[in-house]
Amino acid sequence: MALAEEKYRNLINSVHLNDLTKFKSELEKLAFEDGNNCEYHLKNCYYVKTQDHLMHVIAQLGRIEFLDHLIQNFSSLNILEIYNLDGKTPLHEASQFSQVEIVRRLLQYNVKVDPLKRADWTPLMLACTKAGPGALQVVQMLLGQGADVNLHNKDGWTPFHLSAREGDVEIMKILFEKDRQIVQTFSKNGRTPLHTACLHSRFEAVKLILQISDDRIDLKTDSCGNLPIMDSVRAGSSLEILDFLAGLNPDSIYQKDTLYRNLLHIASESGHVKVLQHLIKHHGMDVNDTSSPTTPLHWAAKEGQAQAISALLDLGADPHIVDAVQRTPLKLAIGGQHVLASKVLIEYDPSSPFDLTVLNLVKTPAMKKMFTDLFQNTWNMTLFLPGTD
Repeated sequence: MALAEEKYRNLINSVHLNDLTKFKSELEKLAFEDGNNCEYHLKNCYYVKTQDHLMHVIAQLGRIEFLDHLIQNFSSLNILEIYNLDGKTPLHEASQFSQVEIVRRLLQYNVKVDPLKRADWTPLMLACTKAGPGALQVVQMLLGQGADVNLHNKDGWTPFHLSAREGDVEIMKILFEKDRQIVQTFSKNGRTPLHTACLHSRFEAVKLILQISDDRIDLKTDSCGNLPIMDSVRAGSSLEILDFLAGLNPDSIYQKDTLYRNLLHIASESGHVKVLQHLIKHHGMDVNDTSSPTTPLHWAAKEGQAQAISALLDLGADPHIVDAVQRTPLKLAIGGQHVLASKVLIEYDPSSPFDLTVLNLVKTPAMKKMFTDLFQNTWNMTLFLPGTD
């Protein structure tokens, strides 16, 4: 990556290579060449594209000895709060990468604890995007220095949302102790920390949130009408969370979002075969649910989810069922140019005729080839479509 001046290449490389001796000698060389004005070089040693300065690299990589050398040998400490192009300070970088000793040292020199980078992210927020002992220590130090747990980024996420996403319950607990109302916060689109934990399949975080919340947060919908349980289905990786939340509120499996989708619609649209099978076999959901304008099979076809289509058909889905505007699943699959999904629907019952007017929706070369081959191999018929040989 290009530097503002190539003469700093050896200096910044020494940080990447963790070569403290080389680092010191390069600083001495620059100071000698410029009459001991080494602080000028510290401010001007940066990458052009990101404007990450030398201090940002030291913070990212956790080079505490390099930082101590700078602090001990240069009178101006302005570089400790220098900004890159995104508005990130060294404290942002060290917090994001769980560099405990760097954070500790920066805070000892009283850098601002809540500077805002682009999109209004604080160091505490970035610290909460990580999990584990290092991240926990960084969060504790930032909070000890007065970091605000209630600040929101541009999307309305708080540190608690972010820690719920990562699923680190120890970090979540200390944030909650700072402000017990933080569990009830909402993002700009109305999403709670429980939504976030469900979407990222963080079961321990889900249980903690429900344990510490005074309200039925599992019943809160976001701006699109999504319950947290819907996000657990959308994630597709935790039947535990699904069953746990359904046990708290059995009616939630039938609740619909603003697009009239219930859990089975969402699982089908997302292509989560195990989830849709579980909903039908263990929760008794109707594979041909017509309570909404569009059936689960239609949603799977619309998104080209071939495996989900096959699973739904095996469980008794009607391939000829029409939606509220008289479209079959096949029509949606062809209209979306989903080759494999269309093939699965036709081959499920090749003896059953389908409306040939849907062929007008065939557009892509791959879809045209699938249909010409299918007609030839299945029915021994030659199909001519515009644009085919």
